[in-house]
Amino acid sequence: MTKLTAAQITRGKNLPARLINIGKEVEARVSKFHAYEAKASDMAVSISCLLKEAATFCDKGGFNAFRKRHCYAATDNIVLDVRMGPHIMGDDFVHQGPEKPTLSVRVHGTAPLARVEVIKDFVYVYSIEPKRASVEFNWTDYDPRPGMSWYYVRVLQSDGQLAWASPIWMRISQNR
Repeated sequence: MTKLTAAQITRGKNLPARLINIGKEVEARVSKFHAYEAKASDMAVSISCLLKEAATFCDKGGFNAFRKRHCYAATDNIVLDVRMGPHIMGDDFVHQGPEKPTLSVRVHGTAPLARVEVIKDFVYVYSIEPKRASVEFNWTDYDPRPGMSWYYVRVLQSDGQLAWASPIWMRISQNR
């Protein structure tokens, strides 16, 4: 596996220049990601990228991010950000309060996005077909049930490239 530097991710050939100019918030967010490229043995997929968010670029921060599952995988330079309130992909938490859990999703692809899907507990619960390279949306679970549920997002571009987030694991108390 080859580790990419922040400069390669945010300013180099590994991230389209259009992503650098989409705003300071997103640029700052992208600069927190570390990317690893790995040659796949399967000839159908020549390069895969696994991106993880970490507070530091040191190995300890990277390992902690992987342990916490704060990562996503992509077959191209797709930027994927999935959150549920203050929780990010990979988090495991107990939902507090009366509000319904809501996923916030941001995707910046390298080609038009054919489909972005939300999966809850093995069931496809929401899907959009943006047909543009970037999309942001919120999805609310209006039927949260007591116990553990997990949510993740899968992205398919029009050129066949994919990205998928680590799940967010949410528990709701039986006594709620």
